Amino acid sequence: MTEGWYGDDHLILFDEAEVASASDRYAISQFLPGYRVIGLRGWDDFILQDSMGSTYSVTTVPAVAEYLSPYTLPPAGSTLSPDNRFQERIKWYVKPVVFGGDPTLGENVVWVSHEQHAQLVKYWNDLYRSVKR
Repeated sequence: MTEGWYGDDHLILFDEAEVASASDRYAISQFLPGYRVIGLRGWDDFILQDSMGSTYSVTTVPAVAEYLSPYTLPPAGSTLSPDNRFQERIKWYVKPVVFGGDPTLGENVVWVSHEQHAQLVKYWNDLYRSVKR
């Protein structure tokens, strides 16, 4: 896994060996069949890849196909500028924005581990789908 800044985006990019386990951890096949997670962009968005190798960005909550947008990865050989303040931590909205949470930094933002992030993403996406039914 590589973490750091590329321009104004904080990226977490999974190594090829990590992609399958990250996709399983986030249950991507359940929410977005045909895609795999290759990273996170700005903590709030997945970076996904389809079977043809095209890359996309989509919110982590809700992770729904209608919000997919094309995303261009940094060019091969690019380096990310590490930032020790955020190593192995992901920003999380206690109450996700789609559920009315405040998107500004403050009481609604906490920092979680990668494992906690995956659990929270699955929980809130399941809740989103049950509410939408």
